[in-house]
Amino acid sequence: IVGFIPDTLDQSAYDDIIPVSTEAAFQSARKLATNEGIFCGISCGAAVAGMLDYASRESARGTVLLAILPDTGERYLSTDLWASSGERNNYPIVVILFIAALCGR
Repeated sequence: IVGFIPDTLDQSAYDDIIPVSTEAAFQSARKLATNEGIFCGISCGAAVAGMLDYASRESARGTVLLAILPDTGERYLSTDLWASSGERNNYPIVVILFIAALCGR
C-alpha cells in the first residue's frame, strides 16, 4: 500500500527514502550478476540502485555506504528478472528503499 507506514517503523532510523523503479532494480540485479558474480534478487537490485543514486549526490561525498543484499536470485529464475527482454511483462511497481547513513551512529 503506497504511503503505508507501519507503527513499528522507527522513522528516526533512516535519513532518506529513495524511490527505485522496478526496471532500475532489475537492471541493477542483472549488473550485479553479470559484472560482480553476485546472484541476487529484485530487492537487492533496488538496494544497490538506491545506494548508487544516493552516492551520486554531493551530500554523499566522502561517506561510506553499505547495501545489505538479503536474498538470492534463485527464486526469481522464472520471473521477469531473468526473462529475455522480449518476454518481460511491463507492469508498474515502485520499490521504496530506505537509506540509513552510517556516519556517526
